[in-house]
Amino acid sequence: MRVQHREPGEKLWQVCSRDVLGESDAALAGQVFADVGKSLGGQRQNTLGVRKQGLTGVRQGDTRSCPEQQRLTYRAFQSSQLLADGRLRLPECGRGTADAARSGRGDEGPEQRDLKVWGHNDSLCPILAIGRFQSRQPADSVGSMRIAAAQARPVWLDPVATTSKVTAWLETASRDGVDLIAFPETFLSGYPFWLEFTNGSAFGDPVQKKAYAAYLDAGIEAGGPEIAQITEAARDLDIFVYVGTTERGSGPARGTIYCSLFAIDPRKGVVGRHRKLVPTYEEKLIWGYGDGYGLRTHQVGHARVGGLNCWENWMPQARHALYADGEDIHVSVWPGNPNNTVDLARFIAIEGRVWSLAACGLLAIDDVPPDFPLRPALEETGITAIRRGGSAIAAPDGSWVVEPVLDEERIIVADIDLDMVRAERLALDSTGHSSRPDVFRVTVDRSRLDAAEFAG
Repeated sequence: MRVQHREPGEKLWQVCSRDVLGESDAALAGQVFADVGKSLGGQRQNTLGVRKQGLTGVRQGDTRSCPEQQRLTYRAFQSSQLLADGRLRLPECGRGTADAARSGRGDEGPEQRDLKVWGHNDSLCPILAIGRFQSRQPADSVGSMRIAAAQARPVWLDPVATTSKVTAWLETASRDGVDLIAFPETFLSGYPFWLEFTNGSAFGDPVQKKAYAAYLDAGIEAGGPEIAQITEAARDLDIFVYVGTTERGSGPARGTIYCSLFAIDPRKGVVGRHRKLVPTYEEKLIWGYGDGYGLRTHQVGHARVGGLNCWENWMPQARHALYADGEDIHVSVWPGNPNNTVDLARFIAIEGRVWSLAACGLLAIDDVPPDFPLRPALEETGITAIRRGGSAIAAPDGSWVVEPVLDEERIIVADIDLDMVRAERLALDSTGHSSRPDVFRVTVDRSRLDAAEFAG
């Protein structure tokens, strides 16, 4: 039996399906997957046979006899052996003896490789197959990617529940074949919107102090369980993640919240933690100032990707630093206002000749917990919709691929052609042939700055 697949450039590969399996074999597939799930003993299972850079998994047949298996769970493993008749020898896993090693995940790229899935009952199982995968792109092509913005509402000031929502959305994105996804500014654990509506600058106000204490308690730390859980999900689902956070400082800054954008690589883990350089307007009342440590781009497939928080996307020097670091895709994250993205998302695309991905959030008064100290004051203002989204995707020529989306909680997805970045830089390469380093000298300090350095 051979693996069925769609045309090159499409994401879904499948092994087991009704059109290649009989009813009895499909029923056996359901038992195989049930046994694999038991034998792995709670290890995270990927969903759907969608793997980038040559990796894939086995998808269970869509059969009436296996309704409990409709989530299509699977586990894929590398193998260099395939039986002559095209079948796999599958060791027993129904009693927990299956080899549960992870699939290999190096940086080898999309060359051919073999994969297998362990079955059950120490039998030759005709319903599983090895797939051989070829690079999807011609040799002279940079490649394509599927990118996404998660336009969602957080479980405001609840880091545990919001983390669970992030991982659930990552699973959905992975099923859609997404390579890179971005969540809004301070999605984990929430934007401090109350400052705008409740006289947040009132010095010494006891209710404002209580609100800040609640906000500080809901912050997450860089080495905390929330980021660890998202990192695990990114690894298991093979998806690169940008997520905006309210990062509580540790050590010298335990009483401070930073607006931080985490970049999480599925193989390397956390590769970026960019703290917003300058909090915007009333945000200065509650967030600390960041530094240049996170002004970096990261390799995602064939692309270099960088990201900035909200209003710092208007800072020419911050954008320049990312362009100069080789940026092909620019991620901007926002609390959620279409006025912020309707012009700037396209402008960044044109200025940098980059793909511009803007991720915006949603929030309403009903999302604010009833025990939040300023909830009564917020209700008195009569506000209902606080943040309305505005997520968008623009191409390197400034054209809209997805115009700003309002009031919808969903994943905004686009398939992008990275070759378009190279083509558009014929007319403008702002840190290449369109720059004058002999006239303008730019130095970026990427030091992580703390209040004190202790020696000895």
